[in-house]
Amino acid sequence: MNNAAMLEKCRRFADQVIPELQGTTYYILDSDALNNESAYTHDELVGWAAQAANVSELLPRYLGADWRGPGPAIFLNLTWLRRHAYPGQFERAVLGVEVHELGHLAFPLRMPGERTPRVASAIAELQDAVVRYSLNPVNLAKPANDEGHDWKWIRRTCHLYVRAAFRGYSLPHLRLLHSGYCDFASQDYLPQLLEEALRMREEPMEAIDALPPLQWLVEQYEADVERLMAEIDDEHPCGVV
Repeated sequence: MNNAAMLEKCRRFADQVIPELQGTTYYILDSDALNNESAYTHDELVGWAAQAANVSELLPRYLGADWRGPGPAIFLNLTWLRRHAYPGQFERAVLGVEVHELGHLAFPLRMPGERTPRVASAIAELQDAVVRYSLNPVNLAKPANDEGHDWKWIRRTCHLYVRAAFRGYSLPHLRLLHSGYCDFASQDYLPQLLEEALRMREEPMEAIDALPPLQWLVEQYEADVERLMAEIDDEHPCGVV
């Protein structure tokens, strides 16, 4: 499957697991095709999400006639995924990353003081800013600074994974909740959220976000954050990454 066909499959997949996306403006794009100016290697970023405000002035110059107006965007590094996926597993690998990023689509990663860049290499600069932010363990491990990977995102992403499975997709889950230093074990969350996710599989994502906190979920998340911070302190005792 070539990249264009893969991206079209990604869009159909997104519409299936989040039906309210149908008819709205959003983008799923090949990050490698959009720029090769990033200072970061492909190993460090196989997928990322951006708010509409961050890309609404950037994408028209890259998309031309394919620009459909402002909307959030998911960028997938198809070159890296094709190169590193197990033989015959490229599609599963891409859709597995997409589930993780779809969890951000309505609430993408936010960076303090962010603005819409206007320079020619803006996509690369925005990508680099996301990576710098994501690789900083202080931002990753503190929910107040990293709304993008908090327990609400975990809940949302697990729901999306279950929806995909219910619709017949068999996707990898071991790194479903992995991001930089934040390596949340999916097996600690998916089984406990299964019944809720199945029951709400036709509900809009807003209904999931509106649910009250689950005590076990918050406690598991906070314990994981404490563990991650301890591991970071052991590896970088002087706070230098």
